[in-house]
Amino acid sequence: MIGQDAERLSRHYSVWQRLREARTRAREADDLTLLAYARDDLADLSLALTEFLRLHEPRDGSPWCPECSGTWARVQWPCPIWQNVERSLGR
Repeated sequence: MIGQDAERLSRHYSVWQRLREARTRAREADDLTLLAYARDDLADLSLALTEFLRLHEPRDGSPWCPECSGTWARVQWPCPIWQNVERSLGR
């Protein structure tokens, strides 16, 4: 149990570190470094965000977010997750 928790926590920090590195590269890297990054990491990050958002999509015509809704409360879609992504990426 402790080993599993430590492994999960390590993966958790790994994800945050990768996102920090991506932001730093986007702001500070030269053009060739950015091109290499785009080829290597952009597709992975895009796929991860797509899968994450898919979890928050309503199913079977429901107006509720299946991930944000719980036993006692329902959260209408677009949920806060989608709203934040739309604010950040929507154009």
